[in-house]
Amino acid sequence: MTGNITPSDHSLDQWFALAADRRCRGILAILQQLPDETVALVELIHHLSNATDEPVDVTSERDRMRLRSELHHSILPKFAAAEIIVYVDEERTVRYSPPKKFELLLSHLPVDLESRTSRNTTSTADMTAHTKVLIGLANSRRRFVLHQLRTNESMTLSALADDIAVHEHDQPLADIAAKNVRQTYISLYHTHIPTLESATLVQYDQSVEKVSLTEQAKAVERYDDFLP
Repeated sequence: MTGNITPSDHSLDQWFALAADRRCRGILAILQQLPDETVALVELIHHLSNATDEPVDVTSERDRMRLRSELHHSILPKFAAAEIIVYVDEERTVRYSPPKKFELLLSHLPVDLESRTSRNTTSTADMTAHTKVLIGLANSRRRFVLHQLRTNESMTLSALADDIAVHEHDQPLADIAAKNVRQTYISLYHTHIPTLESATLVQYDQSVEKVSLTEQAKAVERYDDFLP
């Protein structure tokens, strides 16, 4: 692992989450064709409805209003918060202006995954599997878990919680309040390890509290530059 890409953990959480979203990938594919251009929201909707690859159905005024509302209130604000676009609310205009590191992340995606449809060479099951990998990577704690397991092969859940607490607090374990370590353990047990298991990146043996990498964890190697 090179570890030479240093956007904030929060930015990486946002970027991986957007990359995991099929519709967001479709919108990004269109925006990438309009670099440094300011596009009106209605024009973006026009591009979406005329996309050659699974166009969005906006044949009725109701469809257009629904899509306009979804873009304005949900999707575009996410892009703006991740500093991928400049969205001027009052003017309803969009300009694609992503960090170079985000574009580098997109270049690491499997080629077929960048498409909004799964009808080319990659099966729907494969597409879904890699989407789950991206979801697994869309959290700094889960990325740190993978980093630790790639170094140690397997660890107990308690040891992972200890290491994460030390990493996040930047203090020796003895100086961190026990309740904070406990909260980290609970978040791993209830949220992060199940998410990584769903992506088949780890397996958890509850009888011995042991978390191990799977063979499928090799799928994250293409994102080494973005891991701890």
